[in-house]
Amino acid sequence: MADIFTLSDARSMLKKKRVLFLGDSNIRAIYKDLVCLIKSNSFLRSCDLKSKLEPSFKGDKLLEGSSLTRGRSFQEHRQFKIENVSLEFYFLTRSYSKTVEDVVTAIKEGKDSPADVIVMNSCLWDLSRWGPNGVCAYKDNLLKLMKFLNQNLPQETLFIWTTALPISQNCYGGFLIKQVEFLKHTLRFEVMEANMYARDVVANHGYDVLDLHYYFTMQIFRRAKDGIHWLPEAVRFMTNLVLTHTALSWHHPLPGNVVNSLLDEALRLDNEEMSDIQLPELPPALDAFSKTSKEPDGVVSGRKSQVHVATRPAVGMQKKPARKRKASNRPNMKRQQCQALLVDPWINASHTPHPFGDPAAAADLMLFDQQVHDFFTHQRMPHHVSQMGRPAESYTSSELEQFEWEHY
Repeated sequence: MADIFTLSDARSMLKKKRVLFLGDSNIRAIYKDLVCLIKSNSFLRSCDLKSKLEPSFKGDKLLEGSSLTRGRSFQEHRQFKIENVSLEFYFLTRSYSKTVEDVVTAIKEGKDSPADVIVMNSCLWDLSRWGPNGVCAYKDNLLKLMKFLNQNLPQETLFIWTTALPISQNCYGGFLIKQVEFLKHTLRFEVMEANMYARDVVANHGYDVLDLHYYFTMQIFRRAKDGIHWLPEAVRFMTNLVLTHTALSWHHPLPGNVVNSLLDEALRLDNEEMSDIQLPELPPALDAFSKTSKEPDGVVSGRKSQVHVATRPAVGMQKKPARKRKASNRPNMKRQQCQALLVDPWINASHTPHPFGDPAAAADLMLFDQQVHDFFTHQRMPHHVSQMGRPAESYTSSELEQFEWEHY
């Protein structure tokens, strides 16, 4: 949920700040809308959303631009300054590119002033415009990007990765050139998978994720006819989400123009002291096992030991007792040691050794793992990882078809 920012609210929070926007046309729309908000407290016009490479927009400057093309070599660098507020936009066609390296390296080497906020996303171009291996390349580039930022980006910089917005099954224009139009029927599902992957990768590297896809699943009626871009009212909602996220991250007071229970809950979690939260205590079974060095039969000694359970052959496939059984590499475990081992499929799929032959000990282990999982899932600040939920519960094929056929 987002608060509503006015001209004075935005200028007050972004005073003496530098904000960078790195991404595609939807990120450029947020940049332009924030320029309109800070400059004249007005909304964007539809023609402004379609324009690019214009020499000036609301007083900003086009510092660098390529020829007007729909190719991967397209470049656009814009800058807007007013009353100690600096906004910049870089067009990206790939998440990890030379443009990103140059921007971050210039900050690290002191050639450019540090960025206080970086808002970034280029998912649609990564998935559709870099050949048949675009998905694999996107995963690799996202990992490279996170490692590069960890090594070169100042810790004071607030990095926000925004998830890609929902697109239509009949989208056209923009990055969808004629050669890749066949992707439009499946790209919306690949976007959901890419958002889930990016959310985990970015959050695990300590950066923030703003899930715009989650918020705009119920704003489809504010999407443009091309199925990719959005109307000015929807873009202002994105801008307010970014500003609200930034205010919560900086512990800056919100304007208070919206009264909402979800926003109040976000404020409560933001003001909660981490020292007041305690991790679950270690179960007695785990504590007792850590103090002993006894290992059951069939367990290889050492920290990398694993329990090998002798599986029972299927009915009808058992060999006759009279025949001589072939030698097997499996250890001969006693029946008591195999009872109740790995009582949960999740534990069976784990790569960690299971040292317990006792069902109660296994249950304590599962309970402890669940408590730790719940702690890091529910106690995490909402402005770090959004509540995206499971895609299968958010989308069904009937709902998607209903939205698309009803409005477009």
